[in-house]
Amino acid sequence: MRQPDPTRDPASGGPSAGAVEGEVAEGVAGVLGRLSCALDELVALPLDVLDGSELSKVAQGVAGAVARLDGVRARAVSAAEAGEAARESGAVDGAAWLQRVTGATPHAAGRARSLGQAMDAVPTLAEAMDAGSVDSEQAATLARAHKNGVLEPETLAELVDEAGHLPAGAFSRETRRREARTDQHKLRRDEQHARRRRRARWWINDHGMVQGDFCLDPVAGQLVTTALDALNLPDPADTPDVAMRTPDQRRADALFDMARLTLERGET
Repeated sequence: MRQPDPTRDPASGGPSAGAVEGEVAEGVAGVLGRLSCALDELVALPLDVLDGSELSKVAQGVAGAVARLDGVRARAVSAAEAGEAARESGAVDGAAWLQRVTGATPHAAGRARSLGQAMDAVPTLAEAMDAGSVDSEQAATLARAHKNGVLEPETLAELVDEAGHLPAGAFSRETRRREARTDQHKLRRDEQHARRRRRARWWINDHGMVQGDFCLDPVAGQLVTTALDALNLPDPADTPDVAMRTPDQRRADALFDMARLTLERGET
């Protein structure tokens, strides 16, 4: 009897998951080996003989390569967290996994995890990282902005397109400016939403007493509670125990006093 091929998926006829994993692992090992050899060649070159123009090309090329490698590392962190690698190592998430396997600091590992999450959410950022058109500092700025949750993915994508035209410092300021502007819009929307939910109602309960409740937006609520607190006076020290009011009773009396003072002053 013909034995099944362990490298093929019997259902689809294509390569099995194990075979694909083996091919990718072999490919990664080969690329990293060639990269190491290339770096050996690069560090052996006497850069001190180059003029300013050529040194600029070196700095720019290294910056692009570092950014691309940062992107690869971030993707590895995301893959470790999404799969079994992080849990199998005893790590709670991808950042903790990176600390375990590379000795990265918590800050660096957290940045890598945030970058991976941002790349997953904003495809144009992933593409820019793969191309090296976003440097490491700009990528960190975008990852922080994504983690803050203020900017929409569309706005983050716009910032990715602008990254190539702005140095890291100016790019960080522009990102924060967009966040501040969006925050203001969000704040106004939240205030309008809260105000639409305001209400006050009262009714006569089964005991013949007026009972009610209210829900106010933060500004109105602060105004009302401040006024009530000003009228919420403690009982005199010589008040008999039987006549001492509870906190709820003092607040009820403060509400009554506020209404009485308003009517006495004709403020209706």
